[in-house]
Amino acid sequence: MKQALFTVKETSSFLHVHPKTIYKWTDEGRIPFIRINGQIRFDKDGIEEFIKKNKSKYSEFAEFLPKLDLSLEKYDKMLLKGRSALSKKSKRWNYGFGSVYIRKTNQGKERWYIDYRDENGKRIQKVVKNAQRREDALIELQTKVAQVFAKDHPHSSNLEKIKFFKYVEMYIENYAKVNKRSWKDDQYRLQKFMDFFGNIYLHKVTPLDIEKFKLDKIKDGITKSTVNRYLAILKRMFNIAIEWGYAKENPVKRVKFYSEKDNLKERIY
Repeated sequence: MKQALFTVKETSSFLHVHPKTIYKWTDEGRIPFIRINGQIRFDKDGIEEFIKKNKSKYSEFAEFLPKLDLSLEKYDKMLLKGRSALSKKSKRWNYGFGSVYIRKTNQGKERWYIDYRDENGKRIQKVVKNAQRREDALIELQTKVAQVFAKDHPHSSNLEKIKFFKYVEMYIENYAKVNKRSWKDDQYRLQKFMDFFGNIYLHKVTPLDIEKFKLDKIKDGITKSTVNRYLAILKRMFNIAIEWGYAKENPVKRVKFYSEKDNLKERIY
């Protein structure tokens, strides 16, 4: 029987780190992996080997948060606040820097939420999409709190560099596949950008580069409306990159989309 293979998202949940940490570890050769049809996968033996070599590890946001042990129980004992926090009946877990909790929908479905304060002190309560366990919600909470810390202390936050093609792989695996039924369309169109931009860093992509891409596609005979679809996907991808800490601004916002008025007239006629 073939051994089950795990995705980046599944591996990150198991190891209690952010998906981009897994990608970083693969780049550094720290964690064994295999590549199938361009996608990174992990087997059980490889993960166990990694854990043995890294008996004590830090979360993706160790610069800002306390040490995260592989055992969620130990992490709870170290950081949970309040007597009711460790109660089996408790549906809310307060970690001092923020909380995770469960709330039932009108249909009786349980959904995970996080509760923290932004850089202005405003309380933020939001659902964690696709969270199946408390670990998933905790990772998201750590992500948001680290982002708030970075905004308050810009000198302590360095933009994490990543190659364009590597980020596209991460975007497809951890965003498009999770949130979009049409993720294969994104994958196809983003491949055009990967072919064009090559091996440059994501944060090095400029509005001029994107204008050159537009011209290149028009010369290839691609319609302006189709080029606009490419730009829309690229714009969304950069918005996610900003949230994940891989970009400071979205260069697509400074690129003009083609007018589709002529196409509309043709359809009317």
